[in-house]
Amino acid sequence: MNDPQQDSDTYNCTLTGSVIDRNGEEVPITEDMIQQACEELEDTSLGKANADSKH
Repeated sequence: MNDPQQDSDTYNCTLTGSVIDRNGEEVPITEDMIQQACEELEDTSLGKANADSKH
């Protein structure tokens, strides 16, 4: 039989990650960091695709 508390804990877990900066310090990865990286990737990919289509 499933334990309702266990099921609740499964859906409420939080995943975290960190990067190591130039000074060797651990810096937590934030949602803002991920969004910025995705935006930069999209800009780079779109820029490259637009440049390639002009040739």
